[in-house]
Amino acid sequence: MYESLNAVREQLKLANTMIKKVDDKARRASLMDEYEQATVPMTRAINAGHKFVYAELDEHLKVAQVRVEKLMSRIANRSN
Repeated sequence: MYESLNAVREQLKLANTMIKKVDDKARRASLMDEYEQATVPMTRAINAGHKFVYAELDEHLKVAQVRVEKLMSRIANRSN
């Protein structure tokens, strides 16, 4: 579970780095909005882990994973 948490955290860092390199301001803003939406469940997952509430951690982590995967796909597909 914590390995997955670290993997999503690393994906978010990579996404942030890649977003900063986007030249189109509107696209960069859109990607940053999506990035911020992905960080919300990640923060909740981390907080649940600190409280040892593993069901919540798992639930929020799954949401974060889906959002990060979608974000990475959008970053890779430059036409979006």
